[in-house]
Amino acid sequence: MDYDLTENNNTFGDMPIASCYGVGATVAKKFYKLNIFTARDLLMHFPRSYENRSQITPFETLKVDMKCLCQGIIVSSGLEGRRRNILRVMLKQHSKSEHFLLLKFFHFSPKQANQFRYGQEIRCFGTVKAGMNALEMIHPEIEFISEKSNSLADYLIATYPSSDGLPQFRIRNAINPLLNQLAAEPFGMDSFQSLLASHSAHQELSKISHLQAIYTIHRPPLDSNFEDLERGKTPYFERLSIEELTAHRLGLKRLHSSFGQYQALPIPLSVKSDLQHQLLQKLPFEPTSAQQKCYAEIAQAMQNSKPMMHLLQGDVGSGKTLVAILVMLGVVEQGYKAALMVPTELLAQQHYHTLTQWLNPLGIKVHLLCGKKTVKQRREIHQNFISDEPCIAVGTHALFQEKVEITRLAIIIIDEQHRFGVQQRFELLQKSQQENQENVIAHQLLISATPIPRTLAMSMYGDLQQSTLDEMPAGRQDIETYVMSNTQVNQLSQRIGEQCAENRQVYWVCPFIDESEILNVQSAIGRYEQLQEMLPNITIGLMHGRLKEAEKQEIMEKFRTGEIQLLVATTVIEVGVDVPNASIIIIENAERMGLAQLHQLRGRVGRGTIKSQCILLYQAPLGEQGYRRLNALKSSNDGFHLAERDLQMRGAGEIIGIRQSGSVHFKIADMIRDQHLISAVNQLSEIIVTEKKNELEERLLNRWSFTRSELGKV
Repeated sequence: MDYDLTENNNTFGDMPIASCYGVGATVAKKFYKLNIFTARDLLMHFPRSYENRSQITPFETLKVDMKCLCQGIIVSSGLEGRRRNILRVMLKQHSKSEHFLLLKFFHFSPKQANQFRYGQEIRCFGTVKAGMNALEMIHPEIEFISEKSNSLADYLIATYPSSDGLPQFRIRNAINPLLNQLAAEPFGMDSFQSLLASHSAHQELSKISHLQAIYTIHRPPLDSNFEDLERGKTPYFERLSIEELTAHRLGLKRLHSSFGQYQALPIPLSVKSDLQHQLLQKLPFEPTSAQQKCYAEIAQAMQNSKPMMHLLQGDVGSGKTLVAILVMLGVVEQGYKAALMVPTELLAQQHYHTLTQWLNPLGIKVHLLCGKKTVKQRREIHQNFISDEPCIAVGTHALFQEKVEITRLAIIIIDEQHRFGVQQRFELLQKSQQENQENVIAHQLLISATPIPRTLAMSMYGDLQQSTLDEMPAGRQDIETYVMSNTQVNQLSQRIGEQCAENRQVYWVCPFIDESEILNVQSAIGRYEQLQEMLPNITIGLMHGRLKEAEKQEIMEKFRTGEIQLLVATTVIEVGVDVPNASIIIIENAERMGLAQLHQLRGRVGRGTIKSQCILLYQAPLGEQGYRRLNALKSSNDGFHLAERDLQMRGAGEIIGIRQSGSVHFKIADMIRDQHLISAVNQLSEIIVTEKKNELEERLLNRWSFTRSELGKV
C-alpha cells in the first residue's frame, strides 16, 4: 500500500482546516493567512525551531535568560498598572516552598484572566527575566493541570511560523491529533521511497517514508542535535527535501514542455525611441552601461515569437526599476499594454508614484489596482484594461483576480518575484492570452533584488535567460556598517536623537511587533514607546504589518516628506521604500536575520547624497556563526559577493530568502543547503519522465503544490 496524504487511505489529508481539532470557522481564517486550508497543508507546515519540555525546572534553580518549563500553584492573581492593563499571576512551587515565580501578561481577555484562580496548579514555559521583587516570565505558554493533563513530552516540542492571532498552542492543538493518527499505523513504503532505493547515491534515504519523515520533523527525539534540526541537516529533512526538489524539477520540465505550445507577440523594442529620449533627458542621471546592456538583452529576447521568460537581477540600488520602465515604455509605444505586479500595496504605491511622475508628461497612462479600491474606481480601471488604448497596469495580486481582464497585454513584469508562487505567476500569464489567439501569451520579465549565483538560478528556474546589473549608478555611496551589542542601545538612542535634530532621518527596525510573538527579541511597539520617552523632541512614527494599508501609506508619506524624523518599523519596510533623506538604519536582533534580508534592509538608506550608516544590533552573547554573518555584512556592500560568501558559510537559505522573506517556492527544501542533492534530483526526475511514471509524477506535483492546474496552463 502506498501511504500518501493525497490518497483515500489517509482520509484526513483533505479534511478542511476548520474541521481540525480546536479550529472552527473563525480560527480557520487565521490559518488561511499561512496558506493552510486542509489537514495535509497543516502537516506540511514545518517547524522553525524546537524546545525541550521533557523536565520540570525547580524554582530554586532558575536563572535569568533561562528558557524552561516550570510548574507551580497560584497564590495570587490580579490586574495592575495605571490602566490596570497588566495581569500578574504569582506562583509558588508548592505549599511549603519559599520560592516564587511571577507571570506577566500584557495581552489577555477577561475570560483568560478569570482562569487564574487561587490554588490552581499550572505549568508554564517561557524565558526567565529579572523582576523587581521576583524572577518572572512574560507571556509564557500556560497549561492548567488536571486529571486529564498530558504527561511530559518524550520528544522535542516544535515552534511553528505563525501569524497575528494564531498562538503556538492553537497550531499544536490542531496538528497533534493528526500526528497521533499517523503514529497509530506502521509507516509503509511509498512509491517515491521505492524509486530512491534504486538510486545508489542516496539509498540511505530510501529507508525513510514520506509520512515517517513528516512525523519525525514535527516530533524529533529528545536526544536530537538542536543545531542540526534548526539548520535542516537531518536525514528526515533531507528525505523530504529531495522529494520536494524532484517535484520542483518535474514542474519546470512540464512548464518548459508547455511553453512549446505557445507563441508570443514579437515586440520590436527600440533602443533609442523618441519617448525614451524624452524620458532620459528629464532624469537627473545617465543610465549605466550595465542598464543599457540589460535593456538591449531584454529587447532582443522580445523580438522573438517565442515567449520570453527572463530574469533581471541586480544588487540593491543598481537601477532595476529604470530598466523595467524603459521596457514598459517601449511596449506601450508599440500600442500594447504592460503589467507590473508587486507583492505589497506599499511597493505598488511607490512604483505608481514613480511611473506617473516620469511617464504622465509623455502622455503614457498608468493605472493602479490594489485591494482597497471603491467599486467605481475598479470599474474605471477595468474599462481601461479592456480598451484598445495602450497603458501600464500596476498592482498586487489583485491583478490576477478572476474578474480582471487585460487585453493586448504584451509583457508581465514581476518585481520581487521570489514572493510570488508558481500558481500566481501562471494565472497572470493566462490573462495575457490574446483574444481569438489562445496560443499567444505575454512575455515575462522576473526581477530579483536578491543576487542569486548562476548555478542556483539554473536549479531554481531552469534554463531561463538572465541579465545582471553588475554596476552601480554614479554617485551611489557605500554604506558604512557597524556591529554593536544591544547593551549600548541607550547611548545609541541619544546619538540618534542628535542626528535627527540635525535634519537626518532614521529607520529603526525591530524583528517583531510586540513581545507576545516571541521572547528574547526587541519589539517594535516596545522600542517605539521607549524612544518616545527618551527623545521627546523628536517626531517618531511606528509602522508594522497590522496597520491598514491606508495607515502605512500615510506614515510613509509623512516620513518621505520629513514630517516624521525617526521611523520605528518591522521588516515591512524591507522592500519598496525609497526615502533619499533617510541616511541611518538600525536593525535590532540582526543575528536572527539572514544575509539577504539584512542586505535588503541596509539598502533602504544610501539613496541620497548624504553619507549613510547601518548599525547592526545583536543580542549578547553572539555565537561564532552570527559573528561571521554580521561581519560579512560589515566588510562588504556587494550583494553578489555576499551571496558567494553565504554559499561558503552556509547560512539558512538567506540568498534566495526562502526562510526569511516569506518565499512560497519551497516548504522545506533549501537550494543552498541542499545543493548536494541537485544531481540526484535531476536523475530522479529524468527517470520519472522517461519511464512514464505518470502516477508518481502527478502525486509529487500535487503533494508539493505543483499541480496540473498551475503548470499545465502555460
